Amino acid sequence: LLSDIAAFLVGITVLTAGRWSGWQRFMPLLNFLVVFFGVSLPLILGASDGPGLVGELAMGICWFGVALAVFTTQARQVSPQTAAAG
Repeated sequence: LLSDIAAFLVGITVLTAGRWSGWQRFMPLLNFLVVFFGVSLPLILGASDGPGLVGELAMGICWFGVALAVFTTQARQVSPQTAAAG
């Protein structure tokens, strides 16, 4: 439950900070939604004993999307050494 709360807060923070743009901006919140509604909520309600193959695959795709968002955003940022030399 704490990781779900943290994921929700990270998703909201990324949206409101405005440092990421485009699809990268929504990936942390999408990750929260998939994990919460696909895994945590069914476990809390006792509807399942785990996410199963589809849930695990969806979580993996979302985590890959978050990692890709971080990687592609990092490539656009200017390093301090480049800015000082220019």
